[in-house]
Amino acid sequence: MAGNIFRLYCIHLFALIAVAVSTYYPGLDIAMAILYIIIIGKEAAENGLTRGKSIITALSLHLPGFVLVMITLAGISQGDLSSYAMFILQYWYIPLIPLISLTSHVSLSGMPLYNGVLLLLPVLMSLYYYIVWELAKNKSARPAEE
Repeated sequence: MAGNIFRLYCIHLFALIAVAVSTYYPGLDIAMAILYIIIIGKEAAENGLTRGKSIITALSLHLPGFVLVMITLAGISQGDLSSYAMFILQYWYIPLIPLISLTSHVSLSGMPLYNGVLLLLPVLMSLYYYIVWELAKNKSARPAEE
């Protein structure tokens, strides 16, 4: 399990670099973000872990995101940490920023949808990992059709 978590963190950090570099070419950053989602899904489908360990793995990858969202939503103002937390959250999710930036023109109740999606990313990505794992497990458990 620790190996899976380490591999996911490596994928995340390399995707962070790849997406940041690809922003110099229009459209390539979106393609890299989609590739990141596909690779994370492939890792989830092939991890071979039990349900509990798969959930722990999904939550572990996004633990920094969960902590930063809690700091942002709690309004912790120790040294104005809340504004830094939102910035660090954006930095942590650079691999997905090109996709959620497509929602930057939409607002709900005066708040850009971009911010709401950014705050939901730890939950959404953890659910994505778990759902892909569950679908892959169910697919492999089905008997082969003749």
